[in-house]
Amino acid sequence: MSKYSKEYMEYMFGADFMASKDKGSLQEYQHDCYDHVQQYDMTVDNQRYHGWECSKCGKLLQTG
Repeated sequence: MSKYSKEYMEYMFGADFMASKDKGSLQEYQHDCYDHVQQYDMTVDNQRYHGWECSKCGKLLQTG
């Protein structure tokens, strides 16, 4: 699957999103999530959640 192909974009954002008319141009969504890695760490009800996500689109990249 080549980067930024229709299949790749559906994988990244979901087929429903890609089929919607509100998504704007694909150009604004084309990026490599690993170029925008951001660590998150939060505690909810005494349970710790942490990992890595894309700071541009919010895709979860890794949990710990």
